[in-house]
Amino acid sequence: MKYITSFNFSLRIFISVFILVFSSLSYSGGVANYYQVIAVRVDHNGKGLVQFDQPLQAKDNSTLPSCTQPAYADTLAFNTKTEAGNAILAIVLAAKVSHRDVFGAGSGSCSLYGVMENWNYGWIAK
Repeated sequence: MKYITSFNFSLRIFISVFILVFSSLSYSGGVANYYQVIAVRVDHNGKGLVQFDQPLQAKDNSTLPSCTQPAYADTLAFNTKTEAGNAILAIVLAAKVSHRDVFGAGSGSCSLYGVMENWNYGWIAK
């Protein structure tokens, strides 16, 4: 009986994580598809941004979020007051100094600055 309860709990966690991960992937707006980092900025309030060498591509043949202003079509925002934001900062700074490409996907939301999309997930290219 203990195994069944443990298995059910583990299965529920696995399914929940699976749904969260893949639902967040499907709602991404803009994508920096292995672009170079041009600039990184962090403001006094902890908000930061990364500018790429090309405009973000709309995911799945859609359009960029309507909140993204044309002047910021090559930019993603992040918040350094979170662990995720600090990880993003580390990724983009490492990519900048090593001249490596970055894959970055937007969240579809512009809640940090209001004019550019928030970073959702990403990595440094191999």
